[in-house]
Amino acid sequence: MRAWERYQHQTADLLRELGFTAEVNDPLQAPNGVVHRVDVSARIALAGVSVLWIVECKLWNRAVPKEKVSALKDIVNDLGADRGLLMSEKGFQSGAVNLAAAKNVTLSSLDELRTSTAEQLIAARVTAAELRLLSLMRRITRDLRTFGPAVPHLLPALAERLTEEDRAEFADRPAAAEFLEGIAELANRIGDATIRNLAPSPLDASGIYRTWRDGVDPAAGNTTASVIGHLTQALNQGRLGDWPVLIKAPDAPKLAWSMPQLLGVVEAGLTLLEQQVDEQEAKAR
Repeated sequence: MRAWERYQHQTADLLRELGFTAEVNDPLQAPNGVVHRVDVSARIALAGVSVLWIVECKLWNRAVPKEKVSALKDIVNDLGADRGLLMSEKGFQSGAVNLAAAKNVTLSSLDELRTSTAEQLIAARVTAAELRLLSLMRRITRDLRTFGPAVPHLLPALAERLTEEDRAEFADRPAAAEFLEGIAELANRIGDATIRNLAPSPLDASGIYRTWRDGVDPAAGNTTASVIGHLTQALNQGRLGDWPVLIKAPDAPKLAWSMPQLLGVVEAGLTLLEQQVDEQEAKAR
């Protein structure tokens, strides 16, 4: 293997370490039918969205000029990619640096990619994982669970009838309301006399609890909610740098010593949990 080919493979290997799937010498067809054979194509999913980077590797004995930045940007635009990455171990001319700053092109070496880009990608993956966990918990709370018989659908039935001004007023208050007082204020605010049909009178806080909707397997629902909690706790521990992290993953417990290791387990677990919640939502009534 020639040195420039080895450089392409080194770049692809590093991108894989960062969580991408990477292909060397990849022929990609643009919407207009033109095929671009790029040095490396790199893909990753962030927050459920597929991201494509186009990578060109220049193992030269001199700094890379701005013309190569412009050429890479044209390929990125033609393919509809999200970013161009231009690799060089000998640096870049000032014109290339200035042009890249105005374009969606990153200039890097292997060491720079391993440090700065790695940190940015890890941070983006952590944020994406946190958003997916929050979304899953919201789906369980909203779609799979309801209030017990004493207050069936009470909060959704009232809250959905508030005006945006009411919501803004409640949100601006410095502290949360007591539950029973808050319910009474909601009912008065929207003038809803039918609250007596939604809950016993007088309203009894002892009847406020969550239960699974009809059709949902309680054991499966409890397990899913528990795993979401475990993954959230593990991700929080990792963000605090408290290694190692014990992860109670859906398949088997894991022990992670770094954020990339932790994310590998959490992301795989999230995919499985999302499938399980999809199945439970289809059964819920």
